[in-house]
Amino acid sequence: MDFNKDIGLPQVALCNIFEQDSEMLSNFAFKHRFECIDWSVDPYISDSDFFLKMDLLRDFEVRYHCRFFDVDFAFADKRSEEAMEILRRIIHLVSAINGKYMTVHIGLGQTSDEQLDWGKAVGNLSDIVSYGLYNGITVCLENITTVWTSNPKFFKSLIEETGAGITLDIGHIHVCQERLQENNLCKKFIYPHTDRVFNSHIYHTETAGIGHVAPKNLDQIVSRLEF
Repeated sequence: MDFNKDIGLPQVALCNIFEQDSEMLSNFAFKHRFECIDWSVDPYISDSDFFLKMDLLRDFEVRYHCRFFDVDFAFADKRSEEAMEILRRIIHLVSAINGKYMTVHIGLGQTSDEQLDWGKAVGNLSDIVSYGLYNGITVCLENITTVWTSNPKFFKSLIEETGAGITLDIGHIHVCQERLQENNLCKKFIYPHTDRVFNSHIYHTETAGIGHVAPKNLDQIVSRLEF
């Protein structure tokens, strides 16, 4: 879901359910009357291939999801520098087609913070946020189910220290809430920075075997939707 501040209403975006096939995605989106796309970027895509795929989505508002495994600006070693180069390149590509929002992650695929460095996480996220703004892009941090962004206290610190926007994943929050046995965790992720939430991923929960799990009915997600 994307929040269109110009009209004050949320808009439902379709993710790239056909992997990197933007033509099939475009046809499906038209058929089912979607106006927005949340596109997961291939970090190693060529410039020409990226522009070709995005040209096929030119009739939609597209937001960019950097779901990169093993590409992390919070790594304690030189891989963080390599990740920064990749993200800066993606920012240039997105900016070239007038994209406005891009989502990044910390610790994606990591079960612990042993390979990560908090100082690099904060410093590099700050740099990416600033670089994005310079290029007309709001960089948003997504909460995931592991490491720092799975904890609302650490997530809050990252947002406040870097000025990043937020991509709120309510399925990830459900996983964290079950693990921590804590109520109203969604509220703790959202407040006190409601003005920083620009995107939301809407589904019930996530499992290792299935992945994203849809709600059986709205009762399973309504409290999170209300927040």
